[in-house]
Amino acid sequence: VSDFTPESLMLTHNNNPRSVVILVDEIMGMFNSANRYTNGQLIEQLLTAWSGGALDVIRVSNSTPVHIERPCINIIGTAQTKRMHELLKKGFEENGLLDRILFVLPKSREVSKWTNRDDDGEKTSLAAKRWEKILDKVLALDYDTETEGDGMEEHAAHVLSMNSEAKEYFFSWWNEKVERINRIEDDADVDSREMKHPSHVARLALIIQVLRYASDESHLQFVDPVSVKAAIRLNDYFEGSYRRIREYVANDACDEPSLELLSLLKNSFTTAEALDAGRQLKVTERTV
Repeated sequence: VSDFTPESLMLTHNNNPRSVVILVDEIMGMFNSANRYTNGQLIEQLLTAWSGGALDVIRVSNSTPVHIERPCINIIGTAQTKRMHELLKKGFEENGLLDRILFVLPKSREVSKWTNRDDDGEKTSLAAKRWEKILDKVLALDYDTETEGDGMEEHAAHVLSMNSEAKEYFFSWWNEKVERINRIEDDADVDSREMKHPSHVARLALIIQVLRYASDESHLQFVDPVSVKAAIRLNDYFEGSYRRIREYVANDACDEPSLELLSLLKNSFTTAEALDAGRQLKVTERTV
């Protein structure tokens, strides 16, 4: 779906229990309109779905209430970097939605040149066919249904657990972070986004395990250490992208004198060093 109301989204998901995908070219347009429906109802539903909670929608206009036991709502979209400050200032940081979004921002700002693929058309074709084969194998995975005593169909989940080695690596990785977090005395200094990392990594590890199975590189018996380690690297990439976006937004919001002052300072500095930099630029102490 791309253009929808929260109610129509839930009805679509109810009719497609495997999942529903929100695919929007300009994601800020979706977020800007998200709260115009029933006091942010969509955002609350997205937060519940991300946490794995069931969704219930009861409307006078619907003859039958909608109950989605295992919601899976995916959102994919793009945004101009110039508009990213809108997302950061919409209150999505306070309600936790921002912590649940994985960002992608390339390290290099260079635009790749176009290449004429006539010479290697065969290679390109082989890659496209291989990718199609991988996706077909993923989509062919069974989605079981079980009929309850009342005749209603329930969808059974296939659960893949981590094996002991993968679980030990996963726990060790997170516990190192926990030790550092526990040393922080002021709760306000704890990065709320980091608290979502275990969920991100676990889900990414599952996806990578499935893709490795579909690429004939592994199996679907359990999630192994290779997938967990890959998921941690991927999560680090997403977090690096997020930090670059925050830096971009911060720099974009700065006026020229402030940027000039910041350019003279290290990432960490004392008040005295800041005042000294200000004197070099002939800026008053009050302004610094």
